[in-house]
Amino acid sequence: MNSLSAQVVICPSDVTVNSASLDIDYAYGDASINLSEPYTLEESTHVNNMDCNSAFLSIITKTFTVTADDNEVYTCEQLIHVTQSDFSNFTFPTDITIEGANPYNLGTDLTGNLSPETTLEYNHTYDDQIIHVTDDVFKVVRNWTLLNWCTSEVQEHVQIININDANAVNIGNNIFDVNGNLVSWDLFTITDQDGVELDTDVCAVDIAPVNEILNCIYENNSTAESIQLDITKEGDDLNGVSTLDLVLIMRHILNLESFTNYSQVIASQINDDDNVSAIDLVELRNLILGIYEELPTSPSWVFYQADILNADTSSDPQNFDLSFDAAEFPLDAFDILAIKKGDVNGSVDPE
Repeated sequence: MNSLSAQVVICPSDVTVNSASLDIDYAYGDASINLSEPYTLEESTHVNNMDCNSAFLSIITKTFTVTADDNEVYTCEQLIHVTQSDFSNFTFPTDITIEGANPYNLGTDLTGNLSPETTLEYNHTYDDQIIHVTDDVFKVVRNWTLLNWCTSEVQEHVQIININDANAVNIGNNIFDVNGNLVSWDLFTITDQDGVELDTDVCAVDIAPVNEILNCIYENNSTAESIQLDITKEGDDLNGVSTLDLVLIMRHILNLESFTNYSQVIASQINDDDNVSAIDLVELRNLILGIYEELPTSPSWVFYQADILNADTSSDPQNFDLSFDAAEFPLDAFDILAIKKGDVNGSVDPE
C-alpha cells in the first residue's frame, strides 16, 4: 500500500476470531476515507484456507478500494485470522414441546438447530428415535453428534422433543430412487379434486404402507372424488446432473440409443412439456453452465408409483402418478419412485 493510499483510505484493524464466531459477511469495521465526495467504495475478499496443523484455519484478506472522481484509485487491506474453535463455542438446541407437528418430518426450523450451524472444521448430524406415547402424543429423542474434523473428536447431545396433538402420518418408508436408495422428503400434502387439503388426523399412525394411509383418508373424507398425494423434496438442482446426461438425452432424441424406461423420459423433460426435445437440452445445459441456479419450470424431484420403472417409453405417465380417482380405491400396495430431474443415468446422491 503506497503512502498516498494510506492517507486517503484507512482500513479497520486486523482481527483474530475463532471459526464458530466468524461473521459470514466478514464485517469487522468500516474503512475511514479522507476524501471529498464523489467517490465509490468497493470491498472484496480473498480467502486462503490453511490446514488443521497451521496456526490459522484461514486467513481472509479484505480489500477496500476507493475510486475518486478523477479515477485515482486508493486501497487498503484488513486481515481476518480464523483460529480453531472448541466444543464450548457451540450451543445445542434445548428440549422443546411442539403442538400439531409430524414426528416423522421434524425439521430444525421447528425444533431448533446447532449454533453456529457450520464452521470450517466442524460438522454435525442427528438421528431421531420416535416414541409413540398416546394416540396423538409423541416423544422424539434426537441424538446430536458434533464432529471436529481436525482432531476426530466427537461431542454428543440428547434433545427431547415433545409433540402434542401430533399429525403422525408417515409416508417416508417406501420412497426410493432408481438405484433403490431410500429417499427422504421435505413436505407432503394430500388434497382432493379441488386442491383442498384433506383431514388426515384420524389416519395418523406410527408406520403404515402409503396405500393404507390413502385408503383410510379416502374412507374418512366422504366428499373426496379423487385424492392427490404431492411430495416435495428440496435440493441442489445440479445434484446428479452432468454432461453425460446431455449426451444420453441427445442420443435418445436422435434415435441412436433410446431410453429403456419412462423414468429416464421423465428425468429428461426439463421444461415439463411432456416431450423430450432440444429445448430440454438447452435448459439443462444452462443449469450445468451456471446460467441457471435452478430449473426455471420444473421441481428438482418428482414422484411416481415405482411401477413406472417397468413401463416402456410409450406408456402414459398418468397411469403411474400419485393422483387416484374414486374408482381406484381401495388401493393396492405400491412403492414410490423419486426421480431427479436431469439425472438420466441415475448418479444422484439422494441425501
